Amino acid sequence: MKSFEAICKMIEAGLGIGILPKIAAEAFAQELNLRLVPLADAWAIRQMYVCCREEELPVSVQKMLDHLIADTA
Repeated sequence: MKSFEAICKMIEAGLGIGILPKIAAEAFAQELNLRLVPLADAWAIRQMYVCCREEELPVSVQKMLDHLIADTA
């Protein structure tokens, strides 16, 4: 499927299940009457990355990046 909305509409139509990020699932759950079941298995844990160019970043961007890095330590 090309979008989270398309996945949720497929589920609403009874055509299967989907695995989505929590925020995407919550955005459509009430409107489409979907039941959300959290995953707790180790395979469901994902590493996320911040991607940026290899050049000096604007101060505001660098501060945000520093904050995100500090939260993972």
